[in-house]
Amino acid sequence: MRAAHRRAALLVCAALLAASLARAEGAPHVFAHRGGCGFPENSLAACRAALALGASCELDVRATRDGQLVLMHDRGVRRTTSGRGRVAGLTLAQLRVLALDVASAEPVPTLEEALALETGARPLLLDIKEDNAPVRAALARALAGRAGERAIWLGVRSEAQARALRALAPRTPQVAFIRRPREIESFARAGVEGIRLHARWLSAEPRLAARVHSAGARLLVVLENNDPRTRGSALAASPDALLADDVVALFAALKRDSTKPPIP
Repeated sequence: MRAAHRRAALLVCAALLAASLARAEGAPHVFAHRGGCGFPENSLAACRAALALGASCELDVRATRDGQLVLMHDRGVRRTTSGRGRVAGLTLAQLRVLALDVASAEPVPTLEEALALETGARPLLLDIKEDNAPVRAALARALAGRAGERAIWLGVRSEAQARALRALAPRTPQVAFIRRPREIESFARAGVEGIRLHARWLSAEPRLAARVHSAGARLLVVLENNDPRTRGSALAASPDALLADDVVALFAALKRDSTKPPIP
């Protein structure tokens, strides 16, 4: 059944490709949250499908026991793979024998494999889930030769992490994945180029968008399950980018909207 669902999702993506690429001029940039498009999260298959639709990918990055960077949201692998254990307690070789999906048998991808994808002008947003010396060292190796590329954005979760990664990759843009709205200004002072807000926050307090822009940062909004009740609030905030689980549904909504200002 899962394989049938994956194939159906791929057919929907392909059928709507032309329409999605023809979305309105000046619409916000779209990131597929964890890859999206009906494929296993943080998989190369999900990334390829999202990129084919004209979206970018937001991906989660963690380090293995032997210091290799892989795509994985959770600390553990049980929810999304055929195995058990913590990412930090497994070697890359041990992770690579675990399948993300029974039908495709795709292994857990490495960050290097994701960075090798042909993204065109669309950036990958990397949510760096951990902040420690081994992770920073591995990230430095992965980004070597890519410094300053606009095709890579780093998601940070603390001001200390933002500063550490700025020293590591001074010209690579950063997005702050803040935990609460009161952190907007402090992260902006730490030098991040973008700040991610939740759509539900904007529904409750629309002025948050103005605070982000007043701080000199770009606004990225995450749409939890593409909830139509909060999507309107997100679009009304004139975001620079949207993060969505279902990019097909989001592109359809954006196509219906013709009032979006140009992206700066």
